[in-house]
This record gives sequence, structure tokens and C-alpha cells, in this order.
Amino acid sequence: SSAINAQYGIENTGNIPTKILIEMHAPDTSFTLYAPDETLDMVTEGTVEKPATAYGYFLPGLTPIRRPVTVQLNVKESVSFEVVCRSIHISKLNAEIKIIVEDNRFEDSTILVVGEGYEDDITLDNVRGSSKQGTAFVEDNILESVTADIGAVHLNFGDCAINELHQMTFTLTNHSSTDPYRFSWTPVPNITFIPNTGHLHPRCSKDIIAEFKAGEPVSFQTMSVPCKVVKITFPQPLAQVADWDDRMRIIRWVSKKPRKSVCSTAEEERVASPS
Repeated sequence: SSAINAQYGIENTGNIPTKILIEMHAPDTSFTLYAPDETLDMVTEGTVEKPATAYGYFLPGLTPIRRPVTVQLNVKESVSFEVVCRSIHISKLNAEIKIIVEDNRFEDSTILVVGEGYEDDITLDNVRGSSKQGTAFVEDNILESVTADIGAVHLNFGDCAINELHQMTFTLTNHSSTDPYRFSWTPVPNITFIPNTGHLHPRCSKDIIAEFKAGEPVSFQTMSVPCKVVKITFPQPLAQVADWDDRMRIIRWVSKKPRKSVCSTAEEERVASPS
């Protein structure tokens, strides 16, 4: 569900003003043509849509163009557009942008747009927040990992009282049908991820809790918290491997006193250790 942008420009290199008709031909909603605000001011015919959302994807300062529009260009004047590819399925994608010059069909052009939809093995989804003033959202292609680009979660906890715990949650999902992964969050002050380290089996997911708590006044601005994601293997078949993360503990019962006789019973205590 990530998006890729490509920008292109059109310039009137002739000696007289001209009008051009711009139209996109796409078989589905994978490609969307956008216009920045300065280009919208030059549109003389056609309609555009606001707010600037294209099938749920928000681009500040850009407006989607879903119908043909005509732009007036004076000599040496230019306009720019952006094409956004946001695939909804795994496949190769094709589209065309038609540029028709008024009263000069010899200058008509066609731009071929191609792309390919794929699915990341590891993604961050379902951001939820319990902080009253906090906000959270997912942004694509920001956080780098060892074997996969898993996007980024932006967590804004807002103003938090000292020594008061605030939480936000999101989901870490493994979309691979064959490969298990190990994830681990880098430790940072005042922020804890639960679980911090764990395994993700194929086609499985885990809810991650992000906790913020400060014992004194602090302020964080755009602090990055990398997550290391590594593909792993097991000596036994995956069906025989139990799920694991660092919240899990092994419980053992150990004797506090040695047994004095066959009939005596030693005291026992419960000991928890990391699994």
C-alpha cells in the first residue's frame, strides 16, 4: 500500500501562447495524476477535486486530477504535475498520459507510465493511541531495516504529565508465507516497546505497545527509533517452533532446602527467568 511519486514538467518553447489538454488513461486506480497549487491556477477548463486525497492517500499541496484539464501556457512558461503509483495488487502496472496541443496536433505527445506492485514482507499497521493529546500515523518507506523496508510509525504523545505512563499501539505483520523474522527495537530514553524483541512467524502479526514515561521535564522532536528486522531459520520445521518474544518467561520450581529424609518435604519457591 506504499506510494511512489514521479514528477514531470511541460514547457511552451514556441513563439506564441498555447493551450494543452492533459488526460490520464489508466485501467484502475493504481495511478493518479496530481497538480500542485501553482498548476491549478493555470487550469482554464476542466474540474479538479478537493480535498487532496486519492483513494485514501493524502499529499499536502497537491490535488488529484481525474478528468481531462486544459492549461494555458504563455511563451517560455511551464507547468508541473506528479504521478502517484499506489498499487492495490501484486502485478505490473501501465498507464498513459495524453498531452494534446490545441491547433497543432503534430506536437501531441503520449507519456507511458509503468510500475510494479509488490508486497513487503514486514509492515507496520493499525496504529492506535491511548494518549489523550497524542496522535499517531504510519508513513511508508522511512525506517530502514536489515532485510526489509518496513515503513515508519510516527508517534506523537503530546504533552504528558511527569511520572505518568502513556501508551500507543501498532501491529507488526509478517506477510511472507515461508520466512520467519526476528525484530528488535533500539533502546532509547523514556520510551519502551513491548515486546522489544521477538519472532514473527510466516503470516503472523504482533501488537506492539509503545510506552512513554518521563521522571523529569523532557522534550523530543522527531527522534528516530530504528527497528532491526532479520530473516531467521530454525533447525526444526516451523510447525514445531513455538512463538516467542521477550515478554515470555520460563517458570521453574526449585527447592529452598535439601530433603533430610524420604518422608520430609522441602520448601519450594517459584523462579521466573527469561525464556
